[in-house]
Amino acid sequence: MIRYFTAHRTAGNLLMLAIIILGIYGVARMRRETFPDFASDIVAVDMTYPGAASSEIEENLVFKIEDAVDGIDGIAEINSLARDGFCSVRAKVLDGYDARSVQLDIQNAIDRIDTFPADADKPIVYELKQPDRVLSLAVYGNAPPRQIEAMAEKVKDELIASPLISLVTVAGFSEHEISIELSRESLMQWGLSVPDIARAVAAGSVDMPVGSVEDVTGKTTIRVTDQARDADDFADIVIVTSRQGGMIRLGDVAKISDTYEENDRFIRFDGQPAALVHIDATDTEDSLKIAAEVQRIVAGIRQRGDLPQTVHIATWGNLAEAVESRLNLLINNGLIGLILVLLALTMFLNIRVAFWVAMGIPVSFLGTIFAMQ
Repeated sequence: MIRYFTAHRTAGNLLMLAIIILGIYGVARMRRETFPDFASDIVAVDMTYPGAASSEIEENLVFKIEDAVDGIDGIAEINSLARDGFCSVRAKVLDGYDARSVQLDIQNAIDRIDTFPADADKPIVYELKQPDRVLSLAVYGNAPPRQIEAMAEKVKDELIASPLISLVTVAGFSEHEISIELSRESLMQWGLSVPDIARAVAAGSVDMPVGSVEDVTGKTTIRVTDQARDADDFADIVIVTSRQGGMIRLGDVAKISDTYEENDRFIRFDGQPAALVHIDATDTEDSLKIAAEVQRIVAGIRQRGDLPQTVHIATWGNLAEAVESRLNLLINNGLIGLILVLLALTMFLNIRVAFWVAMGIPVSFLGTIFAMQ
């Protein structure tokens, strides 16, 4: 081959030009990430059943999924979670087994189950992978927690709207809950008891299937969707109705407030209450492009004044900066090395020969980068 390219210099030059062009194309398509990908050893099955209690979820979904998955080769253990309206079953893959093959076996086993409730959504089987953290945003200020959470959710919605960003989560708050405080005086005044209030609240806040109707076009599920979502909705629940048409509502006998579960963990940024908006990258996304897009969106939020004066937003834990600095260090070291090689060769060879020998280094790198795509 050396003899051929020595005799046909044009072919050698064309080959080198092709390698350079393909290498530049490979560099442009190269995904830059914070950490390398690791093989996953967890396969998850998620399923939703709107309106069902956790006990129904366990009996009608979890047990059936576990029975179907149990016995599949390559599974070390199975862990399940059941809560109102949702369940997740996770299978740990044994060392030496391919997670994708196990995922396919689990998918086939789940597809054979024909006894799921008709109102349950289709199960989702996927390989559980750790997302690549890019950076976080701190939304903080001297404001009520509900306002900070609302602003953090607003920032999240703007980020998700970008086609470059797909994984955004908000952290810093415990589960949201509605607090209903009853006084003995109010209960005695209206002749009510705590069980009376509990039954009225349960009956007045409902989201569940109640039946179905079949016709020639198919089956239609009938649902009652009258679930109270906030303090105003709960305050409007009717507790007692008189024969004359008068009504006593929950807001007349109780103090209702939006609050959070008691939790000894909280986040503070710059000494003030805060929420963290985490931005992650999937295994097909570029960390540096995501970081640049986040900075552009944050700059737009600040410029438009979308946040109240008491609420601020700041970048925290920008891991993409570390990726960028490492890449810059790699490029600088490569250029310095190339110059040193060129200078060393010119001490023993003429400048023309030294140049073409040194050119073999970047051409080799570009060819390798393209081959790795």
